[in-house]
Amino acid sequence: MKLMPQIILLSILLVIGSAEIHAQKPARDTFGKDLGTASWGALKLSQSQLSFTGDDSVIVRREGRNLPNRYQERLFIKNYGRINYDELFTGQFGSTFMPQDYLVAMANRSTKKLGVQIFKNELKKTDYEEGHLFYATKSSSSHICFSFNAHFGETSTYGFLGNKHLRGGACLRISHAEAKGLENRMLALLNSIKHDEGELNKMRGARQENKNRRERKKEEIQRNVEIEIDQRKIDSVRDKFNETKPSISNDAPKRDLAFCFKNPGKCKN
Repeated sequence: MKLMPQIILLSILLVIGSAEIHAQKPARDTFGKDLGTASWGALKLSQSQLSFTGDDSVIVRREGRNLPNRYQERLFIKNYGRINYDELFTGQFGSTFMPQDYLVAMANRSTKKLGVQIFKNELKKTDYEEGHLFYATKSSSSHICFSFNAHFGETSTYGFLGNKHLRGGACLRISHAEAKGLENRMLALLNSIKHDEGELNKMRGARQENKNRRERKKEEIQRNVEIEIDQRKIDSVRDKFNETKPSISNDAPKRDLAFCFKNPGKCKN
């Protein structure tokens, strides 16, 4: 029986240790290469490196992290998708894989379980920044998926793929109201991305913060007004009560108000 506390403590340490190991799971690229360890953190709009010139209300969350050789950011699209962005500090994305290879490997890893499989000869291409955006839209009996990949940026130091990598996708059930036109909406969203190191976001973030500050001030003023109105109501009720409450006679011993209510004959109105 004396061993029980030690056993319980050891079990707790093992659980904590396994959770810590899980939290420190290494980041990997599309082809499984270990990129180091770092945790994702929530980003404010002003901290995000990816700005949008159009409506970005479909972006519901932004997260970022710094790895030994790159910065990573991921944007979550409302209901159905994600945009991932990598920007290298050093090194290269690879010299043996083409952007099309990245797209096929990435897409099939996430969509195959939905019955959607993409092949290289099905890819479409459009101009994007200094390079090209490769994409494909494919359906199964239950889902429709849009997948995309683009490498671009500075090539003289970082190799022919450049130092920036944009990739991701979106999947919806065929029966979903937004399934029709998924490709057009995603292309419009991607084409509205502005790679400006987040300058537009900083301006928008500042405007949003000023707006939030004004709204907080307005709410504070409204609360103060309501408090003042409530206080006036209390004062009004108290004044009426004082006007109508029984008064204590001069020749009677001083009594409190409760006494007068209970003994009206000993107090005069």
